Amino acid sequence: MVVIPRINGEKRRRDNGSYLVKDKLQIHIGNLEPWVVRSFAERVERNCAVTVSFTEGIADLALERNDQLAPEEYALEILPDMIQVSASTERGFIWGLATVYQMIVDAKRHHEGRIDLQSLRDNPKYAHRGLNIDVARHFFGPEEMKRIIEEMSVYKLNVLHWHLTDDQGWRIESKVHPKLHELASDGQYYTQEQIRDIVLYAKERGIDVIPEIDMPGHTSAAIAAYKELSCFDEEIAIQDKYGVFQVVMCPGKESTYQWIYNLLDEVTELFPSLYFHIGGDECPKEKWRRCPHCQEQMRKHGLASFEDLQGYFTNEISQYLRKKGKTVIGWNDVLKASNVSGDMVVQYWLESTPDSYVYPHFVQGQKMIFSDMFNLYFDYPHCMVKLRKTYEYQPKIRDHSQLHGDHILGLEGAIWTERVLTDEHLESMISLRLQALAEAAWTIDRDYDDFIHRLEAHIHDSITQLHALPLDEVVLTDEQALVKALEMMKAMATATADSIQDTGLSEDEHKRISDMFMAEMFGGVDPGEFATKLGLNGK
Repeated sequence: MVVIPRINGEKRRRDNGSYLVKDKLQIHIGNLEPWVVRSFAERVERNCAVTVSFTEGIADLALERNDQLAPEEYALEILPDMIQVSASTERGFIWGLATVYQMIVDAKRHHEGRIDLQSLRDNPKYAHRGLNIDVARHFFGPEEMKRIIEEMSVYKLNVLHWHLTDDQGWRIESKVHPKLHELASDGQYYTQEQIRDIVLYAKERGIDVIPEIDMPGHTSAAIAAYKELSCFDEEIAIQDKYGVFQVVMCPGKESTYQWIYNLLDEVTELFPSLYFHIGGDECPKEKWRRCPHCQEQMRKHGLASFEDLQGYFTNEISQYLRKKGKTVIGWNDVLKASNVSGDMVVQYWLESTPDSYVYPHFVQGQKMIFSDMFNLYFDYPHCMVKLRKTYEYQPKIRDHSQLHGDHILGLEGAIWTERVLTDEHLESMISLRLQALAEAAWTIDRDYDDFIHRLEAHIHDSITQLHALPLDEVVLTDEQALVKALEMMKAMATATADSIQDTGLSEDEHKRISDMFMAEMFGGVDPGEFATKLGLNGK
């Protein structure tokens, strides 16, 4: 079976017979809303030359609700005269139909339209299977977002984490704080109507859209429009370089919170998701140390450190969002504070401290999403974050591996767009990794070689629709990847230095991350010795 992600659960072949896919496909949807099958119908009509219609009578494809199945589980029966999909939820039906679509493509291309008679049940390993798209550093329009969402849905990814604001741009139309899109977007933003349209488009494909409004750091664009958000009402510009910037939101001013609450009242109406991401990563504290408002806030609430001041800020925003029915997500940096509420979700990406400050929280049951930068950051070239590493990834925190438990919500890939300028480049960094991520997050028993075989078939049959690099530039041996990585690192060194203003890290933190980078990217091989051996030094 060429389905991606690979099926979990029971699979049973009925006999040697087959079902013949006709050029006209009649669907019986029972009491379901038509939108549940809309994306499936569009796919088979566009890519399989199959015309879809609906019927109340005898059908080629029947959808039947079965409340005994888990929320994203589906059951599939391929019978001699029909296909039957069962599920308990709309999302379960969408995933079942995604599998049927892949089967129909394979049947039409290679088996004269015939699908083997069989039955199966399928259910994902993780509830959260996401992709984070950064549109703040560089903007990508509504149609491009839809292309990515469609590809995600075909492969049963169910979360688009939309990174909408940062130092370099604000991408949401705001009617309560209009200077955000008028001054802080460079004219590139999504109207509220476009956001609603994208959210609905995603819903019809089984995907929850979680917005990220980064705070209190990574807020240069917001402060450029509303200087009173900073500690000293500083006049700054939207950043045109990349890094970590010292001017951040002031958690000492009560006016900061009211400004944020007014914004959240507006933004939460655009996103029905039960989750809301507030960032919380890479927030320098230098301005806070000199700010009388921050010092008074610490005295008033008995806060022992500036990390705890951020913890207080995080808790205040989280509490406001909880009243709106939202569960807050933050990057693992928020756990540097000793006072952060345990009911928020933490997204793990990297720690630069000598010891893990995250692991003790994990042991205590903190809910987590894993986006390990060395395995799931897709802005790194394919030779650095290799396809196999993404495919074989298992959640870990530093040296703690084999993590398990219901508080692991799932996996999420991320594409940061500091150096990604075009739709084609964006897609080439995501495509094929998206499929590896989907199987890593869905499938329990994985087989990389078998996955590559199925991936080749999907590329050949145009089930993959995003622009992708040739497979031999993505599927690299360790030695091939090392050669390309060394050449690329040398070529990128000057450009990277010129484009990054500040990382916000100490010298010791730089050294620790560098060591981790070398160990993760190069697997213990000394890159200097290897470069010398290949004659790459001095070029």
